[in-house]
Amino acid sequence: MTANDSGPEFHPPPMSGLLDVEVVCDEAGEAVVVVQGELDRASVPLLAGCLRELLNTGGAGRTVVVNLAGTTFVDVGGMCALSEAAGLARDRGSRLHLAGCSTRLVRLLHLFDGFDMVPSDRT
Repeated sequence: MTANDSGPEFHPPPMSGLLDVEVVCDEAGEAVVVVQGELDRASVPLLAGCLRELLNTGGAGRTVVVNLAGTTFVDVGGMCALSEAAGLARDRGSRLHLAGCSTRLVRLLHLFDGFDMVPSDRT
C-alpha cells in the first residue's frame, strides 16, 4: 500500500506512551493502521481516537485493517477498544479487519464477537 493525501491525517498526542500508531491509506481509501508496542489502558485512547477518526471520515464501505503484529501486549482495555471499533465499523457500513495477531491474541479475540481477521501478508 502506498500513502497518499486523500485520507484523514491522525496526529497522536505528544505523550503517546509505549504505543506507536501509523496510518497508511491507499488510492482506494483502504486504510492500514500499524500498531507497535503495548496496547493497554494507558495507550488505548491513542488507537481508539485514530480508529474513530478513520471510520467517521471514511464513509460507508470503507475498509480499515489494523495490523497488530508489532504489539507486545494487549490487555482488556485494548480488547474493548478493538471491540468498540468493530461495532462502530458495522454501524457505519464499513469493515474493520485485524491482521498480524499472535496465537494468544487470536484465542482472546474468539471470546469477543464480531472480529474479522485477515492474513498478515495483506498489510
